[in-house]
Amino acid sequence: MKEFDQMMQNEGPDQMVYTDRERQRFAYIGKWLGRLFWLMIMSNIPALATEKWVLQNFPLLYWMGQALTLVSLMGIGVILLMLSREEKRYRTAGICQLIAGAASWALNILEGVEMNENWTLLISLPGLVVALIALYQRLMAHADLLCDLDPTLCCKWRKLWTWNLVTCVYEIILAMLSVFSAIVLIALDGNLVWTLLLFIALLIVTIVSTAFTIVEYVYLYRSVKLFRNLREAGAAV
Repeated sequence: MKEFDQMMQNEGPDQMVYTDRERQRFAYIGKWLGRLFWLMIMSNIPALATEKWVLQNFPLLYWMGQALTLVSLMGIGVILLMLSREEKRYRTAGICQLIAGAASWALNILEGVEMNENWTLLISLPGLVVALIALYQRLMAHADLLCDLDPTLCCKWRKLWTWNLVTCVYEIILAMLSVFSAIVLIALDGNLVWTLLLFIALLIVTIVSTAFTIVEYVYLYRSVKLFRNLREAGAAV
């Protein structure tokens, strides 16, 4: 009896026996998480065409990039809503993603046509809050899905939210310092040391933020792989 208990304790989630209904659930989650993974990666490509220098030199490419960016942002929201069938947090994540995606796209359009900065500020601040909510709900939903299947990966998803939140706080602080420093530098006729330090800090935070984005892709890939393995695991009972 003790040997049997030890075997059960050592048995991983991909070695257990699941019902047909459970395996269909794993297949559904794996399919939509896989689509989310590829769309999140592919969404970075049209975003490259939305830079201001592209608008100045290749306006057609710029507007095509804006259109594809909007489609990809909305697509991510739709996929999250599809996943809400299996985890309720995805519903909030999907709705917030649609709102944040529309706000981000509108912000890019306003910057591209050089609209009044008051409109840009009016959209960017609420958009940032909604985007944070979307990120939190998305990462926590991933964690909740894996809570009983892979506790280690579940904890990594939760820690990733903490890292992203800390990075976001630093970005806000540095943005405020940038505005403050611009006023101070005008009064002091410029201070290269302060400007250099601020630039280095912004560069470091940008690199860290990019690293966390890559980590999210890695965790998402591992989650997709887990659910696809679970779909094939064991015989139905």
